[in-house]
Amino acid sequence: AIADLRAALLRAGARPAFMTGSGSAVVGLFAARPAAVRAARALRAPALKVLVAPLASFRPEVRAAAP
Repeated sequence: AIADLRAALLRAGARPAFMTGSGSAVVGLFAARPAAVRAARALRAPALKVLVAPLASFRPEVRAAAP
């Protein structure tokens, strides 16, 4: 199941795709939001919760401004 989800994310264009440490989530990172939305729509299933969310910035000037 986890390997199948990871493979589906990779086929959809995620680079990389991986599971979280405990295996409770499988994550795919996409270069652009439209590709992530298309993948999320393709992966929707009754037993899955599929989310599209932006990445936090790792730029020092953005971190410094965060509360």
